[in-house]
Amino acid sequence: MTHCVQKPVSVTVVVPCYNQGVYLAESIGSVLAQTIEDVEILIVNDGSTDPETIKILDTCDYPRTRVIHTTNQGLPAARNNGIREAKGRYILPLDADDRISPGYLEKAGRILDENPGIGIVYGHAVFFGAVEKPWNLPEFSLQEMIIDNILYNSCVFRKADWETVGGYRTDMVYGWEDYDFWLYLIEQGRLVYRIPEVMYHYRIRPDSMLRTTSREQKIEMFERVFQHHREFFERNIRLWIDRLIDIPVDRTRKWMAQVYVDTGMGYNEKQMLVAYVAGDERTLEFDISRFQHVQGIRIDPVNGPAVICLHRIELQDVSGRKRKATIRFHNALSEEDGHYVFTNADPHWILDGVDGSLRSIRVDLDFLAIGNDAFDRLLNHQNARIAELQHALHEKTIQDRRQRDRLVRLETVLQDKDRHIRNIECSLNRIKGSLIWRTAEFCRKWLVFLPMDLARQSFKAADILRREGTRGLWHHLWLHLTKEDRDQPEEPPGVARIGLTQADYEIWIETHRLSDERRSEMHRRIAAMTLRPKISVIVPVYEVDGIWLEKAIQSVVDQVYDNWELCIADDASLSGHIREILQKWADREPRIQVRFLTRNRGIALASNAAAEMATGEWVGFLDHDDTLSPDALFEVASVLEQQPQVDLVYSDEDKMDLEDHRLEPFFKPDYSPDLILSQNYICHFTVVRKSLFDAVGGFRDGFNGSQDHDLILRILEKTDRVAHISKILYHWRKIPGSTAAVYDAKSYAWEAGRKAIEQTLKARGVEAAVFYGRWQGSYRVKRNISGRPLVSILIPFRDRADLLETCILSVLERSSWPAFEIIGIDNGSSAPETEKLKQRLVDMDARVRFVSYREPFNYSAINNFGVSQAKGEHLVLMNSDIEVITPAWIEALLEHSQRPEVGAVGAKLLYPDGRIQHAGIVVGIFGNAGHPHRFFQADDNGYYARPHVIHNVSAVTAALMMVKKSLYESVGGLDAEHLGIAYNDVDFCLKLRQKGLLNVFTPYCEAVHHESASRGYEFTSEKRERFDRERLVFESRWAGVIDAGDPYYNVNLSLQSEDFAIRLSE
Repeated sequence: MTHCVQKPVSVTVVVPCYNQGVYLAESIGSVLAQTIEDVEILIVNDGSTDPETIKILDTCDYPRTRVIHTTNQGLPAARNNGIREAKGRYILPLDADDRISPGYLEKAGRILDENPGIGIVYGHAVFFGAVEKPWNLPEFSLQEMIIDNILYNSCVFRKADWETVGGYRTDMVYGWEDYDFWLYLIEQGRLVYRIPEVMYHYRIRPDSMLRTTSREQKIEMFERVFQHHREFFERNIRLWIDRLIDIPVDRTRKWMAQVYVDTGMGYNEKQMLVAYVAGDERTLEFDISRFQHVQGIRIDPVNGPAVICLHRIELQDVSGRKRKATIRFHNALSEEDGHYVFTNADPHWILDGVDGSLRSIRVDLDFLAIGNDAFDRLLNHQNARIAELQHALHEKTIQDRRQRDRLVRLETVLQDKDRHIRNIECSLNRIKGSLIWRTAEFCRKWLVFLPMDLARQSFKAADILRREGTRGLWHHLWLHLTKEDRDQPEEPPGVARIGLTQADYEIWIETHRLSDERRSEMHRRIAAMTLRPKISVIVPVYEVDGIWLEKAIQSVVDQVYDNWELCIADDASLSGHIREILQKWADREPRIQVRFLTRNRGIALASNAAAEMATGEWVGFLDHDDTLSPDALFEVASVLEQQPQVDLVYSDEDKMDLEDHRLEPFFKPDYSPDLILSQNYICHFTVVRKSLFDAVGGFRDGFNGSQDHDLILRILEKTDRVAHISKILYHWRKIPGSTAAVYDAKSYAWEAGRKAIEQTLKARGVEAAVFYGRWQGSYRVKRNISGRPLVSILIPFRDRADLLETCILSVLERSSWPAFEIIGIDNGSSAPETEKLKQRLVDMDARVRFVSYREPFNYSAINNFGVSQAKGEHLVLMNSDIEVITPAWIEALLEHSQRPEVGAVGAKLLYPDGRIQHAGIVVGIFGNAGHPHRFFQADDNGYYARPHVIHNVSAVTAALMMVKKSLYESVGGLDAEHLGIAYNDVDFCLKLRQKGLLNVFTPYCEAVHHESASRGYEFTSEKRERFDRERLVFESRWAGVIDAGDPYYNVNLSLQSEDFAIRLSE
């Protein structure tokens, strides 16, 4: 017998693809033509929108090839996503429109195998496509690399090195992610080897990054490279300077520009014009009207080495018409985006498409410098331009902010008016629905029709009185009065939106403003404290405006609670005002400790440097441009005195604009283990036990932008003793470019957060993958499912074969999880079509069976009976009016239901028109329970993306709910005795919560809910009486829970609506 052993993969080729399907076959073909076979190909579809590309990727069947589909995240993230899934020891990134030579991977792999010190292998390269010529990159040297990237993107490297440096930085774009990544590997001591053969073929297209990156983008990217590798550049500053001054330059300050005109005899001195240029001139003009039949033009802008930034060259013909000329050839050492570096003595441009009679040539320059200080002058010019742009951006930001504030105020006024109109309409409807109004309306109708209808109505009334008596007459009168209400269908509510408005928040701020009486009360409580913990506030500082730094420090000094210290570490800021401010405060206030770092370490290590000075038992974290509310440390100290076992405390927060206006409050839930793995909702203000902070190693470098999320996750690996203060104690400053202003400003933080979650799951022994969520700053933890457990799907029904068929077929046809059984529980169906459907479904799939429950309708009893028939380890309670949407819906529920700490798992349910019907249940809304986000559009962000992330809730609806069968039975199932119709699912979930279990909502199981279509709403007086009776049972049973407030909601949010309106006076 022979055993087939799969050969391990040595090289993984990662091919990001965004709308480049037309080139993909050529690129993949070059990989399949390699001289080795132990190669895998990972194509990363980076959210392509081109139909042809999507079709190509969907039908991709290349050997040894996998396709990974992601949302559009950009090239660096796409490479990271592919490399993360790679099985090979070595990695080759390859753009979807490029090619490699046949022997590249074999030769590169052998070099890396034989030389452990080498970390980057590449070869010579050529251009093809729109331009076909050698790509004359210089031989690798550190001196050249420190000036510019001389390595192309498709070098071969070790996956282990990629993991060490944390992958490609997602804030590096425009093609600069390669330069940044290679510098990280070089900083790790990895050597570079160049194969002396052509190994890489780079396609030139009109939209290639190499041809279209703007000057401003390059400046921005090089600044980021310098910030990422500041220590590397400082360590090699001598090489940098030597390389810059090594280019030979002319010392003259005055030069000559020349134009050669070719009229058929070539370029010669007889057909040359000269212009002398001096000082700050930036325009060269030449009259060439004396030349007939011009066939070519050569321009020598200077007569020696220089740095030139060309704006345009303009030609004017004899008729006076002007057109922009293009350059066909130049002899510059380098050129990008109109920036030319000439090191030879005769710099020149040869123009393209010149033919005929011309009147003049005009050359406009943005910048021109020659001599030894040419580069210095270029840098000064660029810095001045950057300063101008920054000033313009600042002015524009202020204007935009003011405009946004006006729009927000206007929108708030409109929302308030809309709410007022809705309240009036509701009041009118209540008045029209009252008995008095309907009686009056009835009387008005009788008065109108009395002359013509009196006899007929009198005879009819007399007949009813004779047959049914007085009681029957009153009953018919009541039916007549309410006929219009019964006949008119209920108008569905419109689309809901977030009810928390800025106008309401400003009212809330006023009612919660810290008064003198409240301050006095705090001082009395502080004096009576038996435990007065010392809190060290940690502030890393780097290049912040003085006004924001002053306000941050002042907010700590103004604290009502006085047992604090402020530990500040300046991360080698270059601005002199920062040292002056910090030194001033350190001299003025003995509780302020300041440390000036000699080199820039980044926010994580700077925070650690500040924490090293801390002497308090607790450390809190404040950014250098944010502020604390005056009562922040008092509230924290009060919690620590009352709950000394707590290890982490966090509060609610809001944002603050440049004029100190408070906005965008975030009223958070209590500790939610699943929500913190979906987004960093804890964030500000966070205070942790200092001993625990030290035990986990403080902040970690490599997670900048999400360093606080990473720290919180590692602390939560050690403890679950977390306290939440439902008060806004932190004001996050919205400065342009900050995460508070817009998450896009720090997209690298998104990747850092994903990596932090990935590592904490690994540390906790959880097998799962971490993906970006549907909204920026959110994540999806996708847990591996252990084994192949059987899932029993219970579907109670009575007739309505159309709904039942849609429901069961959606499960059979769309479910990707095969191990399930469907148990239809028939509660008194009588329609012939129902029996035919049942038989057809049983014949169609052996996993379908039906049982009968002949008792009167009792939802709880029906499901309890169904559970007794179930064989599965996990149960799904499903209404017959559910229609499954997502194929992996069972997996989405099961990945959580299998967890020992989880009770019930609920799904995201939509109305047929696409609005949200269920995204978790909040206990206490309307006095019992409500559905937050009900009637919101499915793609609405909702309350801080809550409908789109996995999070913990108090309860979920049993319209679609999964739970372990053992748990279902351990709490006695649904309460059939007292809650046969209403609130049984909420009651069931609260019993699970009472056992210390977590209930989970997941948006990755989606279904349409044709709500109560088979049974109808509780409209009859008998049904309403039953509903009210069960509501009172629920409210009485869980009165303590309702009064305490839902831990996954917030006491500052309204209990009279489901749209997260602020609680003002309830």
